[in-house]
Amino acid sequence: MPRKARGPNGETLPPGLYWDGKYFRIRPLPGYPRERAGKHKGRALQLLKQRRAAIQSGTARTNRQLRANTLDALAGLWKRDKADKDMRSLERAYGQYQQHISPRLGKREPDSVRPREVLAVLWDAYERDEGKRRALSKLGAKSVHNLKATLSSIYSFGVFEELVEMNVCRAVPKDKLPKRGKPRRKVYTDVEAPLLMNHVRDDQPEWRIFYCLQGLAGMRPGAAAGRRWSDLDWNTPVLPSLRVWSKYQDLPLKTSKGDDTKERTVPVHPDLGRVLRRWKLHGFAQRYGRPPRPDDFICPDARTMQALTPGRTSKAPDTDCPAVGIPDKGNHALRRYFITYARRGGARKDMLERVTHNASGDILDVYTDPDGIWPALCEAVLCLNVEWPRDNVVQLPLAASVGWDKLTDKLGHETEKRSEGDGLLAPAVGLEPTTKRLTVARSTN
Repeated sequence: MPRKARGPNGETLPPGLYWDGKYFRIRPLPGYPRERAGKHKGRALQLLKQRRAAIQSGTARTNRQLRANTLDALAGLWKRDKADKDMRSLERAYGQYQQHISPRLGKREPDSVRPREVLAVLWDAYERDEGKRRALSKLGAKSVHNLKATLSSIYSFGVFEELVEMNVCRAVPKDKLPKRGKPRRKVYTDVEAPLLMNHVRDDQPEWRIFYCLQGLAGMRPGAAAGRRWSDLDWNTPVLPSLRVWSKYQDLPLKTSKGDDTKERTVPVHPDLGRVLRRWKLHGFAQRYGRPPRPDDFICPDARTMQALTPGRTSKAPDTDCPAVGIPDKGNHALRRYFITYARRGGARKDMLERVTHNASGDILDVYTDPDGIWPALCEAVLCLNVEWPRDNVVQLPLAASVGWDKLTDKLGHETEKRSEGDGLLAPAVGLEPTTKRLTVARSTN
């Protein structure tokens, strides 16, 4: 039960009347905000009676509209408050509340919910086995802890707004929840990753581009889904560059805080560059009925032309991995493939980290000129040598007569002519029988 309110002399106060150490406060009915009622107990009780009568008659003052008679109502107010503050992943957090908590506790008064009831709901949402979890729409251990954090945030908002007495989630010990393990991170092998990146699903080539952005640039799924054509710069030295500053529909990156977007610039691997060029010249228009515009997403959802959603990106391997005969190893396995095999090829750890992660923010990052280390970043990317499958090759259409000069002219970019003999021809993903790797001259200093 909620703790009983005590007066200035330690006496028990009637329901709806509170003492904050200096003033009496009243709450006419559960779910209404508290209101300061002065230092005199009798006058506070009289005001409490008047407020209750006004509410029952429908003549209550409406200058304060916050009400939370039910937990669902409190969660709705919390969502509105967080939306104004641009909370990251708000829709996902609120969706999990609606799916797992609302059916059991949503119609209850917030103050009537007990810690053991919260614990029971959290355990009911948990499923240890990953296969059953997806089939039953349950949560893993980490997601259960996140669900508790969401409910705790809802209650903390209610306490601050004086809509509830206490945050019931604080009475639920963490050691009573499912234990969060550290599962072994799975990575696609150098055979599996090219198969997935070379696969086109049911005439939906945008998914191939999506996989290539992960496997050849080391991006998280959200960052890959959020890339626009305007983020590409074909004219940077050594390799083209891709600006990574957002995820999905222009949401901030995972480690961004406030105005610090933690953006980074990623060298475009030669294989990725060739795929993107062919996709821009012909594939995009064939798929969507028009050439791409600078503000278009590189691999948009064909239904909306907006960014691919977290739900679709997380479920994509479920469809494509069985189609190419490889196990589904999760949404980050292509990113792990890029890091693993680039390091195997000799990539410097510190440079590869700058390609795949945001700046750590230490003092060396402050004193480092990004342009000065760009050749080293390109060298780290070039350490990834992809062995593309020779069978079932998928081609993005491009006229055989289009050479390097005409290709760049069509893209509207100025670039130097690169002949076959200069060692700078970029390999095409599954399009050419041989692959030449770009090389970066190492300094002799």
